[in-house]
Amino acid sequence: MLTVAQLALLKDRDPYLYETLVKIVSAVNSASQRAGVDPSTPSPSPIASLTVRAANGWFDLSVSDPANARPGLFYFAESDVTPGFNSPRVYFMGASRNLYVQLGNQTLYRRACSPWPGAPPPRQPGNLPLRPIGEPQR
Repeated sequence: MLTVAQLALLKDRDPYLYETLVKIVSAVNSASQRAGVDPSTPSPSPIASLTVRAANGWFDLSVSDPANARPGLFYFAESDVTPGFNSPRVYFMGASRNLYVQLGNQTLYRRACSPWPGAPPPRQPGNLPLRPIGEPQR
């Protein structure tokens, strides 16, 4: 959040400059909150769920999120062969809440999150493993 400590001193000296600077500070603070780059902006709420459908190596991921879509809010999906996500692969979904991706016929754990840019991702618990239809049983 932008603050100008000496702004109060201008109020009596030059009210027009004071009013202009107040409007500029307000606009900068408003823009940074909407973009999600203001440190005082709370983190986005956790996503409600991640639904995955798979067949023949293709995975169709769909995020359900109660939060309103707004600029600066991007989604990420992760997959890993272990439930601990020791070496996850990260997929940038952008502002979209859907991703259709070829990952091959393998059993994967998956999860998703929606952090602000530059913030560490809030980790959601991993979902149960999903084996694509058509994969040979092991």
